[in-house]
Amino acid sequence: MGIHIAAPEGRAYFHHPTGRLSDGRVILDFIFGMERATLDRTTRTARLPAPGTRHARGGVADTWQPSALCDPTYRSPLDHGESLNTHHLSPFMRPLGADYNNGVNFAIAGSTATPGETTFSLDVQLDQFIFFKERCLESIERGEDAPIDSKGFENALYTMDIGHNDLMGVLHLPYDEILRKLPPIVAEIRKAIETLHKNGAKKFWIHGTGALGCLPQKLATRGEIDRDLDEHGCITRINNVAKRFNKLLSETCDDLRLQFASSTIVFVDMFAIKYDLVANHTKHGIEKPLMTCCGHGGPPYNYDPKKSCTANDKDLCKLGEKFISWDGVHFTDAANEIVASKVISGEFSIPRIKLTASVVRPKKAKNSREAKPSSSSSSAKARARAMAMASPTNGGGGGNKVISLRLQYYCVLAAVVVAVMVLSLAFVSPSAMGAAVRQNLGSVGRTYFHHPTGRLSDGRVIIDFICESLNTRELNPYLKSIGSDYSNGVNFAMAGSTVSHGVSPYSLNVQVDQFVYFKHRSLELFERGKKGPVSKEGFENALYMMDIGHNDVAGVMHTPSDNWDKKFSKIVSEIKDAIRILYDNGARKFWIHGTGALGCLPALVVQEKGEHDAHGCLANYNKAARQFNKKLSHLCDEMRLQLKNATVVYTDMFAIKYDFVANHTKYGIKWPLMVCCGNGGPPYNFKPGKFGCDDLCEPGSKVLSWDGVHFTDFGSGLAAKLAMSGEYSKPKVKLASLVNAGSNKSSDS
Repeated sequence: MGIHIAAPEGRAYFHHPTGRLSDGRVILDFIFGMERATLDRTTRTARLPAPGTRHARGGVADTWQPSALCDPTYRSPLDHGESLNTHHLSPFMRPLGADYNNGVNFAIAGSTATPGETTFSLDVQLDQFIFFKERCLESIERGEDAPIDSKGFENALYTMDIGHNDLMGVLHLPYDEILRKLPPIVAEIRKAIETLHKNGAKKFWIHGTGALGCLPQKLATRGEIDRDLDEHGCITRINNVAKRFNKLLSETCDDLRLQFASSTIVFVDMFAIKYDLVANHTKHGIEKPLMTCCGHGGPPYNYDPKKSCTANDKDLCKLGEKFISWDGVHFTDAANEIVASKVISGEFSIPRIKLTASVVRPKKAKNSREAKPSSSSSSAKARARAMAMASPTNGGGGGNKVISLRLQYYCVLAAVVVAVMVLSLAFVSPSAMGAAVRQNLGSVGRTYFHHPTGRLSDGRVIIDFICESLNTRELNPYLKSIGSDYSNGVNFAMAGSTVSHGVSPYSLNVQVDQFVYFKHRSLELFERGKKGPVSKEGFENALYMMDIGHNDVAGVMHTPSDNWDKKFSKIVSEIKDAIRILYDNGARKFWIHGTGALGCLPALVVQEKGEHDAHGCLANYNKAARQFNKKLSHLCDEMRLQLKNATVVYTDMFAIKYDFVANHTKYGIKWPLMVCCGNGGPPYNFKPGKFGCDDLCEPGSKVLSWDGVHFTDFGSGLAAKLAMSGEYSKPKVKLASLVNAGSNKSSDS
């Protein structure tokens, strides 16, 4: 996300960029036993499958041409077959063509364990996992197919390889201060393991961080503070930090092994594995252990912080297998293979467990036997006990004996260490799924879908009605990758989202990042002769809708009113950035919704203090909503002038929704401020802090609010009809005419 992936990335194996920051495969690819190059002893060249043959990765290989001689004595560390012999994990963030039948990968390069530091921090990855699990189980409950069932989630192996970027972010600090930063990072990882355990996870595979002080990036840019190098040329201070972090993480695993007596928790010493590549590089056939293969500047490190590996004037090595580092931070295909073999072996694990040589297929899955670690109170005793156990029921190692851990599925929450078309409030994020959906399964979705769909409504939301009016099916959410069809568009929305960064997991910048990734993946499929859901022309002709900012405005309401203008300006500025990014990625038609009459939401009317207007709405909330909308409308005017050949339409959702209350009788509404699914009866049917539908309105009732915040199917239908009419838009454009337009023309105000 935001990292430029281009040639020569992927040259050693895939022969085209794949999103991996490497010349080929990464550790997970080798663990899963993807088809490997074999050595042709006669020609002394690497021999891959013939052009056009199908790789285990699920695609047709591009034509391969030998580009480097290989050592005739070289033998792959994985030639003995110590891998899972299954296809690689599909990333959760790459739903196009995804196959999750053997597990799912939530990892994103650059991620941190610390929340808010990066877009897809560990808490967001956990959020995605919960969402994925709930979608699977929901599909099964409805009698539909899903890649993983409840038992599968219990039997899966959950691996975490994260924390590297957190460390990289604090290495500039004094050593003592760095040490104080480590426990909070480890605490986040512990919290994640505990969350997964609450969600049924029983088997954990936790990676420590590697030898960060041996990265060419750090060596080439080191300052006076890191002048001391060890006997192998690595930065002593940084490696000491990495070892300290690993000690804390390993001890945390010991504690959790005691806390979760029926679970298997394995810590893998990645530092020892990766440092050995440097310290004993000749043993592994490596000639340049501290030099970048793809970089700038030549020896000793071939790394320039101002130039990426993909720049035209790069110094590119001929034999990647003679190097550990690909780009100064990430490993080469050859180095990743060595690391993977050691990870699989279990020789560097506590307890000493090796991954099984085959995956237990879902239809033949058996209940895994669980760990029963010692009840000792200290971490040291827990470690000793774990190392001494020989019983395979606990995954322990008997002295030097290594036990295999049989697997059915594999879930990854991780970060690769790194240096560096609709957006509307429609679908519910995993964290916001909450009481409304879980406690009211019999009522959510009852009016239209007749089962819970992730919408906080008794039926459809505005975007559903818009799609219906255009004679196309509802948009699939981007994060509902199971069984999704994106050929008519995609919905990146998450209920509870904000424009402001870091306030919610799926803030606007995250949704835009997801769009950019989706577009690149779709176009990549077309470029490789495959069918993607949306073509280049499709992205250019699509309508990009934004309906966001409501939660930001509501949050601003709890600050002094003299700060509102400044805060609203900042929010609108971020919307401007999002529009600009979409435009730079080919978007030309924008449909921007202002926020609604927040002061008329029953949940706020009942709970918040303040003056009420003539129609019973909170005057200060509505004043704030109007103030925000005025700035947003002005932004659309500005963008209409700045963006060449673009149509930018602003729709006044406040006027639409406030009219429902002010003139409710015109719409046949008796109680405009009443909740359909609530408690207490008219006029509000809402009791703060009480969930559930003790008092549920009759199906088909003309009630606007479903749960005090979100609209009913009836209310959304009314709002959609008026929004599409163009009567509340600037310029006055009907949505259908904009969608069906054959060309992109600028609109006048």
